[in-house]
Amino acid sequence: MAGQVEQLPSDSLASMCEGNAKRHLERWEEDSGESERDRLSQHAMLAASGFATAGSFWSLTEPRRAADCYLRASKLYRRLRHSYWIVLSLASGSRRDLQSILGAVDEIPQLDPQGTAFALIANELEDDDRRQSRSERFRGSWRHFGDVPIGRLEIPLDYYARCAQAMHLARLENNREPFVAGLRSYLGRVSEGINAASHDRFHWNRRMSALLPAEPEAIAVTTAMSRISHSLFETRLVELGGFSEDGSRLAEIGDKMQSVSDDEGEQVRS
Repeated sequence: MAGQVEQLPSDSLASMCEGNAKRHLERWEEDSGESERDRLSQHAMLAASGFATAGSFWSLTEPRRAADCYLRASKLYRRLRHSYWIVLSLASGSRRDLQSILGAVDEIPQLDPQGTAFALIANELEDDDRRQSRSERFRGSWRHFGDVPIGRLEIPLDYYARCAQAMHLARLENNREPFVAGLRSYLGRVSEGINAASHDRFHWNRRMSALLPAEPEAIAVTTAMSRISHSLFETRLVELGGFSEDGSRLAEIGDKMQSVSDDEGEQVRS
């Protein structure tokens, strides 16, 4: 990956972020006398962000710990009513949590652009009797928002919709070609952002960049698509090939997150 030299190893940074998140979570629980709104704004967001960042760093070295952090962050963001919880839930690789995602989005009257992007992805992982109606709803939301940039990576919504369509065709027709094309297109766009961020070598090498080496948004997509690749093509995502160095790294992380067993990946404390 570009700019691989760093001042601290990823696991050290992960431990620091996770420890900080736990402390903010403790402070949130201690501030029982404050209003719910104040308690959430002061400590819950910092705890959620800390667990998400820790998950990103752990995903480089210890996917099981990454899954734990992603799920803890997802629970907090969901309580904050922030759509980022969908991203983190997908990034964790948890199959059981997928049911929670789809059930929850069914109850949300209007998804925001980020929620729409990842609801499109999540919906293609399940083959239940509501998948088609959900797809129509999510695609309607996509058309409403247009090709707006999503998240810190600022990847246009169209890229996520194309990944979802590639997953759909893979399941419907066992068609590998559009699946690989959709993934390569998405990872190519992610790699552009990573390359741009890594040009600021001082901040990138010290893990002080605005972007993380493995942004949860990208891990959510590769983890979801890895599940499809395993189940339909019996192939690891990284083996599909044709990716940049950064894209291959993200595909490999997605494979590892997908393989995390549910019983360990879901042993999460509230």
